[in-house]
Amino acid sequence: MEFFASGSRPYHRPNPFWEKFKMEHQQVMLDLQKFENENLEASQKLSELTKEKVFLCDLQSRLLMEQSQLKKKLDMLRQEKENIMEDCVRLKHHLGDLQVLSKDQEEISDLQNQEQQEQQRMEERLQSLLKQREVFTQQKHLAIKLQHHLTVSQMRSENLQHELEQSTAQDESLLPTELLQQEH
Repeated sequence: MEFFASGSRPYHRPNPFWEKFKMEHQQVMLDLQKFENENLEASQKLSELTKEKVFLCDLQSRLLMEQSQLKKKLDMLRQEKENIMEDCVRLKHHLGDLQVLSKDQEEISDLQNQEQQEQQRMEERLQSLLKQREVFTQQKHLAIKLQHHLTVSQMRSENLQHELEQSTAQDESLLPTELLQQEH
């Protein structure tokens, strides 16, 4: 039985299988669309992940190269550190030697200063002794001259004394004669 609805199409009674099929078909089509969308998203994600994987592989490769270079640099730095430490030990040893030499040099310098001061004192003492010798020599010459003058003076004095005694003796011998003459 066909009924006509108010429209021009005839009215069919819905077939439950057909309706179910139609609904399942719509659901399958929706699922298919959803799957295609998910597949497209997954494909885009896969493409992005592939790009990211390539990037990360390149990055890992560069990092491994840098790590290798850093390891070589680290080994070189360790060797340089060992060399520096050895140099440091040698320098400390040389520094100790230099300190000993410096101390010895200071002691030598002090001894030289003391020697110079002692030499200067000795020269001053020598100059003082030479001046004293000169003064002593002058005094000795003066004493010799004075001794000579004293000797000469003593000799004159003795001569004068002798002459005086002679003169006195003559005067005494003449005195009684003169007294006698004066008495007369």
